[in-house]
Amino acid sequence: MDTHSLSAVLHDLPLGGWRFFPVIGSTNDEALAWSQANAPDLALVIADAQTRGRGRRGRRWLTPPGQALAVSLVLRPSRNAAWTHYVGLAALSLHEALRTWHIATRIKWPNDVLLDGEKIAGILVEAIWEGDQPQAVIIGMGVNITQQAVPPKDTVDFPASSLEAVRTPPPRREDVLRAWLQALIRWRAALNTPGFIAAWQQALIWRGECVRVETPHRVRRGRLLGLNPQGCLQISTAEGGIETISHLEGHLRPCNL
Repeated sequence: MDTHSLSAVLHDLPLGGWRFFPVIGSTNDEALAWSQANAPDLALVIADAQTRGRGRRGRRWLTPPGQALAVSLVLRPSRNAAWTHYVGLAALSLHEALRTWHIATRIKWPNDVLLDGEKIAGILVEAIWEGDQPQAVIIGMGVNITQQAVPPKDTVDFPASSLEAVRTPPPRREDVLRAWLQALIRWRAALNTPGFIAAWQQALIWRGECVRVETPHRVRRGRLLGLNPQGCLQISTAEGGIETISHLEGHLRPCNL
């Protein structure tokens, strides 16, 4: 992947500009800095390799050279968009994009995309705020393309895999990026609609099944019902009530694991 191959796949997309780095610390850090310097809507940062990539709760996300897709996209949000929708936007768009190669994924709420029950992509959404309104939303995403991108089992808290595990050779990173951006631009126009929530919900893994929601101070069990209009997770409890989870400072797992 280089500027020439990227130009070929990005030239006709309505981006606000893009920057490519052979090696970078973090694409999200670059996108945040660019946003503070007035990056336009749909500005894109792409890296061949990351040395300080990160995921949710500060976890390290390894991006070895030539093996994974590492991108961050700047969005200038509308005021009526729910903050929680942006993670779903990124995950649903990747889920849809990979259908191009007949790769069937599921979304593990809130921010992971799974293939055969193993993680192939993670999403980190950050923002620049003005008061209680985000002035820029940064969607960072890492996708394991080859098996060499998969971290060792003893370094992760959830099984990981890659696109190469089900398709050899795997799709090119540039092509996955283009398909993701095309899907994201389409779904962004429907961000606050029932159709968006319905599609996101349909892609959830473990829907209708018993799940365990683990936090540092509490473990809850219940049947995963789906999402509310704000994109928050809803589970039915053993007592017959419905509990809404707006953010997850812990783990979501099926009850049998």
